[in-house]
Amino acid sequence: PAKNQTVLYDFLSQVPEYRNPRIEALKDIHKGKRCFIIGCGPSLRIEDLDTLAASKEICISVNGIIRAFQSTAWRPNYYLCQHAYGFNEWQDTLLRDYKIDHMLISDGCLGGEFDPAFIKFHLSCLDVWEDRPPFFSRDFSRGAYVGGNVMYTCIQFAFYLGCSEMYLYGVDHTVTANKKDNHFSKDYLADETKDPDLIPTVVARERMETNTALAHARELETELGFKVYNASRKTMLEAFERVDFDTLFTE
Repeated sequence: PAKNQTVLYDFLSQVPEYRNPRIEALKDIHKGKRCFIIGCGPSLRIEDLDTLAASKEICISVNGIIRAFQSTAWRPNYYLCQHAYGFNEWQDTLLRDYKIDHMLISDGCLGGEFDPAFIKFHLSCLDVWEDRPPFFSRDFSRGAYVGGNVMYTCIQFAFYLGCSEMYLYGVDHTVTANKKDNHFSKDYLADETKDPDLIPTVVARERMETNTALAHARELETELGFKVYNASRKTMLEAFERVDFDTLFTE
């Protein structure tokens, strides 16, 4: 069925009239500043989120990070979600308990009618192969390109915000046989066994896409004027220069 094809057409390049004004208002809002892109890997520590809050860092986070909110006063400045299965579970909690100023949700998660607290962004799902890296969006108000993992989307968004330094944290880039060990919280999803994104063949495909996409983002650093570091405490991701999270903060 056509709905299951991912390489049909790149509408993003053919509809120049489209822009989301709510996203357009964020263009270069943090120009020249650093930001932290927070993943949900098992190496994430609540005390590190507290450190980010105390240092008033610009933070972008994703998906089931809301499972940490009961244990910390830290909140991301921006929340992104393109995980349709998870969003069905998390959206009510986001609206009821944890409204974040900017909650950007992909059109793959949101239907025609949605709560105005959510900001819809277009995600162009073109196929990615090892010899064919994804496109990189220069204008997030028009949309982003999928890259196997939401981290690639976050890098495109951080670039749109004007951030010149991006620090990945909690991006372990690992998948274990015990699905409850793949995230920092055992309650990340109510029933992870039903998550189609965790089918082994899908995971293998997404890991290839992610490696290809993030390696492509590294190649664009000089051209586009940003730098990505991996500050995760434990990680299998080698696409970016590693840095020690603790050295990024002064007293």
